[in-house]
Amino acid sequence: MEWARLMPLLQSVDLRLAAAASALVLPLIILLALRWMIFLRQQKISVSFPTVAALTWAGQFFNSVLPGSTGGDVVKIMQICRLVPDRKPEAASSVILDRLTALAALAGLALFG
Repeated sequence: MEWARLMPLLQSVDLRLAAAASALVLPLIILLALRWMIFLRQQKISVSFPTVAALTWAGQFFNSVLPGSTGGDVVKIMQICRLVPDRKPEAASSVILDRLTALAALAGLALFG
């Protein structure tokens, strides 16, 4: 990383656009949590929405920080399995189905584009 080149880049950022993008993070997390709740309910796993939203937020954090984009899914699987230890296969499959649904939607957008 060339730190000397970072400061001019940061100074050129449009703060209004950066603020608008940052404001969309919370609605995004809520929508992602709602989508995962659908799969949890299909598996008859009862977890409160605040818990699912918190796990979704943690998953997005790890997806952003770790290399690749599956670290957050591993965190979500581990945490949901701790919450429902008697339903581990169903809990893990809900995360995997959630990820596959997102990939299918992305593929659909790519085909449309």
